[in-house]
Amino acid sequence: MDYINNIPDEVLGKIFQVTCPVIYCNVEEPRHGAYIGHLGRVCRAWRNIVLTHSYLWTELDLRLVASFFALSDNPSFRPGLLKLVIQRSKTSPLTFRFSSSDMENTFKYERSFETLYSAANRWYDVELDGILLLKMVERNPGRWNIARKDMPLLERLSLKRSDHCDSVLGTFMGLTWGSLPKLRDLSLEHYGNLSSIGGSLTNRGFPWAQITRLSLIEGSRNAWMELGAIDDFFRQLPDLVDLIIDPLYPSLRRKKTPIVFKHLESFSFCIEYMTPGDSGLWPSALSFIKAPNLVSLSARIRSRANSTQILKECLGPFFESSCGALKRLSLMDCDNDLARFLLKYTPSVESLFLDYVHCTLSLETLTWNPDVDDTNLLPNLSTLNLLLPPWVLDLEELSVLLASRTSTHTARQNLPPIKLKSLNFFYCYKSPSELQLEWMDDFKPLLETYNLKGDTWPLPDNPNAYGTWFPNL
Repeated sequence: MDYINNIPDEVLGKIFQVTCPVIYCNVEEPRHGAYIGHLGRVCRAWRNIVLTHSYLWTELDLRLVASFFALSDNPSFRPGLLKLVIQRSKTSPLTFRFSSSDMENTFKYERSFETLYSAANRWYDVELDGILLLKMVERNPGRWNIARKDMPLLERLSLKRSDHCDSVLGTFMGLTWGSLPKLRDLSLEHYGNLSSIGGSLTNRGFPWAQITRLSLIEGSRNAWMELGAIDDFFRQLPDLVDLIIDPLYPSLRRKKTPIVFKHLESFSFCIEYMTPGDSGLWPSALSFIKAPNLVSLSARIRSRANSTQILKECLGPFFESSCGALKRLSLMDCDNDLARFLLKYTPSVESLFLDYVHCTLSLETLTWNPDVDDTNLLPNLSTLNLLLPPWVLDLEELSVLLASRTSTHTARQNLPPIKLKSLNFFYCYKSPSELQLEWMDDFKPLLETYNLKGDTWPLPDNPNAYGTWFPNL
């Protein structure tokens, strides 16, 4: 083992650059893979080097599932090693995800969480398992409530895997002194009702007014059917910039004016479980919100029945009131009639994402025809993003679209349409199949032919994110 201990730092740095690279994925977030853990298990000497070498601890995001778990096999059995990992990162902000599976004994995780909790003043980006957190705190509430910690650096909080995430959020507030001065990003998965999330937690000092990014995932339908709850809840969020609701249900509202979110720039929603029997509620599904400065919108209907009609009823009034400044639009369920209906409200759109796994929209609908001005859509379109499986790719139809959008034809009033500048294709899997590789070979010459920027991309890991996600090219 001596030869390992005697390797010069310069050589170790080169080794780690190759074996433990920082990987930049499409959501613009650097990640280390599990390479560090695999390297640390080669032998004791390598593990000691992994724990102490400066290259790893100046670049690494401390993610439990990617580094802690892999490095220590199981942090519950080696809390001392977890403590060493935290010590090596010195005073840098901590980013981690703490979770378990239903088959695991949650009791054995308490020592590991206690080690993390001892450094709560360094928490920055935290994802907690709701079931695990509730079981630990309920088993011995006095132990945690007495040892409350300040969390001055916490900016992002995500609570997952719980029957009622509103209860978990209340439990989390019991771990703090009620002050989270930097918290801006909140994600809740599985919430029981909106009124309990809002009012009761406000009394416990939760800083709703400073939240700028909110994700509400997999909530109960009853949460939206409580009369007036949606108004009371969202009025607590005056500075909201980014909102994700999946799924969004039609709500029972008092007869009030919509909540005007002056700062809201990005809105993503998915409507689910709407049936013909709910048709009277369709127009009111988005009636609670008005966003005059909205820049990015993603809309999706998971229900296959009447999806086009639902989108028309829901989005029509919303587009009229909120989409005058829209720049980026993502449509997941769309046909030709719906596209013409919706896109007439959005002439300002510059970047369009179409999911052709679910869309039946013909590319001909987007083709610019200089001789028939009144049917042309999206005159400012400069970036087109397509999730297009190889088996539906029509190169001839796509070529016609690209030719029409990159030519110098003039539109009505002698104003030329904005030329298409970027074309991106997406595939659903990290490792493309042979068919997809052949398809990419057919696609890339189009970029050169029509002088376009662009590439082929895998979708981001988070299925809830790709609707509003556009590559920063």
